[in-house]
Parts: sequence; structure tokens; C-alpha cells
Amino acid sequence: MKKSSVRWLFVLVVLLLFTELLLALKLTEPFPAIIYPSFADIPSFNSPIQKPRIVAFFHNQDSIEIDKEDFFYNMSNVYNNVVLLENFNTENSFQVSSKDVRELQATIGTRSMSFDLNETRNAAQIEEGKIWIANTLKNILKRDDIIRVEVQWYSYNISPNEDEALEQGELVEKYVVSFIN
Repeated sequence: MKKSSVRWLFVLVVLLLFTELLLALKLTEPFPAIIYPSFADIPSFNSPIQKPRIVAFFHNQDSIEIDKEDFFYNMSNVYNNVVLLENFNTENSFQVSSKDVRELQATIGTRSMSFDLNETRNAAQIEEGKIWIANTLKNILKRDDIIRVEVQWYSYNISPNEDEALEQGELVEKYVVSFIN
């Protein structure tokens, strides 16, 4: 091969990789890709990560933290966090009507499920979601006096100390689903 051919090939490959990077950062991840989705969000010591906690509150002001795996029927922790991130924060609230065209796919054991969110989320669908959450909490906790559930988002920094993986978390957001009208 001539030197000029090698140079043109090198420039073409660099342009292709740069275009893929722009697509991945601005639009959507092209597949097959050089940057895989889980590799792009590897936390570092300088960037905080957010983790949710689910807390139920009762009429007597008592509260209890609910395990995410129990709440989502032993679904993978990755899927739990995706569902919570996509529906249980102020930016992405399932309690807001929308015309969002999305589909969430999940596999629990050998069963594959698909949740179609292509329709407009109206008041009836939002109420149905709240009823599902209330019934799920009642089944897990065996109590009927639940007044609200909060998804509390904590921001953690990765500790440089090897003995403790995460430094103390700071509460950054509370997403509330109230069952009292």
C-alpha cells in the first residue's frame, strides 16, 4: 500500500469513530458500537452516582425502607434502577400525562415482559399505576395504613479508600407518590 492510501484510510477511520461518538453522545447509541452503554457511565472518584431508596410511610408517622428487589418481584437490580430512573423522579414522572413513545423490556427468570408506553398516559392510567404501587406495598408489608411512598435519591461519591466503596450519601431528591386524595 502507498503512504497516501494508508493516510486516507487512517483519516476515514478517525472520521468514522468521531461520527459514532457524536451519535452516541447526542442522539442514540448505534449498534454495533465502539462505546458500549455500560462502559460510558463508569463512575470515577470525581463524578457522583445516584442510588434510590424506596420508603413507605404510615398514618402513625412510622416509616420503613422497602427492598427494591421485593418491590419489583425480584427483577434484576439493573432493571429496578432503570424503572425507578425512568418513572420515579421529577424529571421523568409517571404521574405526569405524556405522549411518550417508549417501551420497557424486562426479563424475570425465563419470562420476558414488555411494557408498552406508546399511548398517552392519561389520568386513568396514572391512577392505575398508583393503585398497583399501593397494592404491591400492602402485599409486601402486610399493612393497610400506607399514606405515601417516597423514592429518595441519594448522591454518593466513590471513596478512594478501598475499605469503603461509597462515601456517605447526600439526599438530593424525594419523589413522592401519595395515596391520600
